[in-house]
Amino acid sequence: MQTKVTKRRRLSPEKRIDELLDTACSIIKSEGVAAATMQRIAQDSGVSKGLIYAYFSNQNELLQALMIREHKRFQAIRNRDAQDATSFDDMVRATQLDSWDYALNHRPFRDRLMAVPAVAEAMKDLLLKERRDTVKFLSKKMVENFNIPRAVAKLAVIQLTGIKNEDIKVHLSPAKMKEVEDIWSIMVNGAFQALEKKYGK
Repeated sequence: MQTKVTKRRRLSPEKRIDELLDTACSIIKSEGVAAATMQRIAQDSGVSKGLIYAYFSNQNELLQALMIREHKRFQAIRNRDAQDATSFDDMVRATQLDSWDYALNHRPFRDRLMAVPAVAEAMKDLLLKERRDTVKFLSKKMVENFNIPRAVAKLAVIQLTGIKNEDIKVHLSPAKMKEVEDIWSIMVNGAFQALEKKYGK
């Protein structure tokens, strides 16, 4: 009996990379990172091991590319929803729904990848830039929608999005700590007063 040979499809480099990353994504979600070897990804993609090395020099490089792609896809969705919102309230609700969806459906996958030291290291600069952009964008929106100074808006956003080491060095100097404390207290008290007004008995 003659063995049937499957002819490999010709794809552009971009589409081939996406196919390899899609395969790696599927393996990691079902079996974990350890199962996503170069040999396994090539096999499940229907390509030679040599071909996969034409795009990625090793497994870490492939995993880095996968994490960056998946993260940028999520950010594109959240940025689109933020830009399309017709009010500050709509923006807050839409982006929070995006975050909840990500936490429920994608966070376990992200955590698996970020547990790989090389992946976490590759994401450092991207996450730092993204955080700076988020603080800048939200601060601008707060100034546009509320009658508060930009400096106060920035400190509010920094606390709402979680204080990082960079914030402590750049924004949260000892001289500002009283102001930071006041802003946090006002936001928390204001939030609970609004909750009491809407839901209180």
